[in-house]
Amino acid sequence: MITIKFFMSDVYACGHVRGEIVARELNKRFQNIRMDCKTDVLLSDYYSANIAIFQRQEKAEMAEKMRLAREEFRIKVVYEIDDDIFSTPKEFEKPYEHYAHPETQARILNCMQQADAVVVSTIPLAAAMQQRVPEKPVYVAPNMIDCEYWDKAYVSRLGEKKDHVTIGWMASGSHVIDAPLIREPLRRLMKRHPNLHLHFIGWIGFEHLQMDEFKDRVTVQPWIECSVLPDVMANFDIGIAPLISNQFNDCKSGLKAMQYWALGLPVVASKVPAYNGLIDHGQDGYYADSEEEWESCLEHLITDEVDRRNMGEMGRAKALAQHDVRRRIGDWVKVYEQINRM
Repeated sequence: MITIKFFMSDVYACGHVRGEIVARELNKRFQNIRMDCKTDVLLSDYYSANIAIFQRQEKAEMAEKMRLAREEFRIKVVYEIDDDIFSTPKEFEKPYEHYAHPETQARILNCMQQADAVVVSTIPLAAAMQQRVPEKPVYVAPNMIDCEYWDKAYVSRLGEKKDHVTIGWMASGSHVIDAPLIREPLRRLMKRHPNLHLHFIGWIGFEHLQMDEFKDRVTVQPWIECSVLPDVMANFDIGIAPLISNQFNDCKSGLKAMQYWALGLPVVASKVPAYNGLIDHGQDGYYADSEEEWESCLEHLITDEVDRRNMGEMGRAKALAQHDVRRRIGDWVKVYEQINRM
């Protein structure tokens, strides 16, 4: 029996995706493995645990708790991370101020060095973390999506009749540097199509995309917790995922495309490592490398409702067949079994 204590960094973003979703499926389907998601680390958590996973931790007291788990309780200790936070772009202002500071980086490295292994979400991120802690084994457990979590919102979109088309983008503050990729294409499309609406969730808004003249057709919302995200995103008709190529972005996963697909939305994304090989161009979405490509791909999806819906359904089928937690949980089990045998 493998008992895992997963100490989440949050309950609404990466903690949900890489902790709660995984734990729910493990506990439901497997008799020989159990994962408990926690937000506090208590000494009582260490009794009977085989593996303790610490997500995105950096505080000195947390490093000490990791050391205690490993040395005193003989538990396999894992450092879990899904971003190259050492390469946080300076445009992501507040996180950059924090993560670029030498003392912060030293604390993160100290936590990583207290671990027996590191678990990440992508192969490029594994390579980046291996350079930071070359003495530690680094495992890849790919991001997945729980399609059932999105089913109600997906069903609500079926047969829906709208007098407008909405392009949606769920974007954290790290995407400020990506906004210029689509600013002018979106502005031209908004001028050309009076029935086009935009819906931004996160930290991207009017000031980044210069959409003041279209305020009556643009919705900007703050970052939304996972519990209500599917219902809010059900307003989208097309999902976009612009990314410039840099060290931080190149380590990301294609999770955003999976979430769009779970809702039956076609995706237009930059052709960067996060999405390379994920999208079947012209089938379930498009790659766009230039302003002209962004504009032409979105133009087609805006004006061709049949193609838009068909491509979204192709994406939905792919999410169910290739990226749903029920299909991919075995990848995570293999990683945890390997760590348990260390």
